Amino acid sequence: MPIPWSLERPSIHGFIESQIRDGRIGGSDNDVELPDEAMIRDAQSLGWVAGGQDGVFAHHGSGGIEEKSAAAVFDALSAALSKATESNLRALYDLLCEDDLIGYIDPLIERIHQTSPSPDTLPPDRLHSLARWLALNAPDRGPVKFAVAMLGLVEVESEEDRALLQTLGQHEEFTLYVAVAIRNRSEDWERDLFELAKQVTGWGRIQIVERLAETKDPEIKAWILREGFRNAVMYEYLAYIAATVGGLADELRKPEPDDALLRAAGEILEALVDSGGPAEDMDDYAEGAEATELFLQHMEKRARELEDFLAVELLRRFVTDEEADWNARQSKGWTPDRRSRISALADAVVNRPEWREKALEGISAEDDKAFWQARKVAEALGIDTWEDSFRRQESGTGDTWFNLMQTEDPERIDRVIRLAKLQIPLHEVGTGPGEELGLGEEFKHHSALDWIVQDLGRFPGQGWDLIQVALRSPVVRNRTMAIRALSGWGQDCWPEEARGFLEAAEEREPDDEVKEAIRRLLDGQPLEF
Repeated sequence: MPIPWSLERPSIHGFIESQIRDGRIGGSDNDVELPDEAMIRDAQSLGWVAGGQDGVFAHHGSGGIEEKSAAAVFDALSAALSKATESNLRALYDLLCEDDLIGYIDPLIERIHQTSPSPDTLPPDRLHSLARWLALNAPDRGPVKFAVAMLGLVEVESEEDRALLQTLGQHEEFTLYVAVAIRNRSEDWERDLFELAKQVTGWGRIQIVERLAETKDPEIKAWILREGFRNAVMYEYLAYIAATVGGLADELRKPEPDDALLRAAGEILEALVDSGGPAEDMDDYAEGAEATELFLQHMEKRARELEDFLAVELLRRFVTDEEADWNARQSKGWTPDRRSRISALADAVVNRPEWREKALEGISAEDDKAFWQARKVAEALGIDTWEDSFRRQESGTGDTWFNLMQTEDPERIDRVIRLAKLQIPLHEVGTGPGEELGLGEEFKHHSALDWIVQDLGRFPGQGWDLIQVALRSPVVRNRTMAIRALSGWGQDCWPEEARGFLEAAEEREPDDEVKEAIRRLLDGQPLEF
């Protein structure tokens, strides 16, 4: 077949295959950028983690024109299968490179199924050949995703196809499509998905575990409960599945559950309590009240680590929230008596004297996670950690700008402003207004400024020079936060030169919404964002 891409570009399959070390892509970190990433970044204003765009759209809706896109791709596919000419393949390939398959894959598959009785329209053998060819050789992610989806439709079971899918599925960008293909065509699809789920940690794991939610396999259920719910996106996506499929309450009824189970139980219950998340929460979990009480009964004797404290404290706050509708929750076991018992168990844990010493010890740790946990515990115990956060930021061992701004002390804010001027290269931030989103490592200084400026509205007159830089930033959010800060000050507290500076900023502002906000600010009107 004529090749509709530059021969100088490497195939995605070959690239992924070359990156697999120790049984997984990228070794331990599972974070490998695909060779077409630079082209994707140039074409999109919003950056995504691997599999993020498809994952978000699959869970929360894409809002695309699905039927129109499906019809266009179907026609191009039919033409390419009828005659694999250079022009036909190029037309199909160009459509697939738009990489919006997630928005139209369902209506496309429906069209294909409707024509399946007519092999003249979409010959299965030619579709299989085209799909394998693209999956093995294409250098762009859109055509590879399409190829994987098509391999899932063809009733051909071969070890070569299985190996191909397993290789591509190890990169999170393709795991969703590989999971669907395996589910459609593999006789032992649960075990195949299980093996793949252990190789991915982000959106790919979420997609696979969701498809294993009906499993009866004891090994898979145990893995989901103890490990499989953990992912690099949000535990909330899989916590309910882990609790129900894994039998969390049954495991907690055992007299002596192991430490790994208790650690997982705490994380799952924390995620379920985080109501308003992306999936089912504690109100959906029929055994949630019992599981919570059982967990705290074990924690009364076995809570040792700071993360144990944080899990117990969150559950204590949940069960003592007087604004919640506990009448509606009584049918799920949240009776007044049980809530009282849960509260007493939690109090017994969090009131232990040793937590203070553990928190103070953890605050001095170099590890970011250890410091974060210790600071949260210290705050729950009423310990002021501001100076610790300041020393950490001052020494360059951590990023604590947000923490430092959580104070009502103007003198502390003065210290933050002075430190910011030393550590943030303001001349690199205030390069002129643009329409950047400010994502990624290249905007780390813009993000640091954002954490500071967003809270300056509570401190009239402090940090005007930082606000000036933010108003000249190419990142839209920096300028938005600066406008909000000045609104919080009130015009009586503006420096003498502020009005002229804002008028000049309005003149050069490229974003219509921000431009309107500056005008409202100058006119003394309330902001609308």
